[in-house]
Amino acid sequence: MSNARGFTLVEVLVALSVLSIAVVALVKVQGESAAAASATRARLLAQIVAENRLVESVAAPEALNAGTTTGEVRLAGQAWTWTQDVAETGDRDITRIDVRVRGAGDDVVLATLAGFKGRSR
Repeated sequence: MSNARGFTLVEVLVALSVLSIAVVALVKVQGESAAAASATRARLLAQIVAENRLVESVAAPEALNAGTTTGEVRLAGQAWTWTQDVAETGDRDITRIDVRVRGAGDDVVLATLAGFKGRSR
């Protein structure tokens, strides 16, 4: 009988199985992290588009007409679709502006923003 030390084949196979399960879990977490980062980037860019649209509307010298308008803009190499709802408020000198932004061709609203515009006298 020899006094050789080492691992048996069964021990090596069990160790490889445990290692492979850990590697698969790490790859899955990495994939989910990348997807979350991409979704966060899309929401951030959509928020920028909404803010830009609201600022353009509030800064425009002419009064806004009540109703819904839609447009498309490019930002960061992507097309974005915005929808702007203008509504009267209880005060005739103040108009409410609601902006919703989606990725072009997408039904999911990624950003919403509301603001108000006073009428100049």
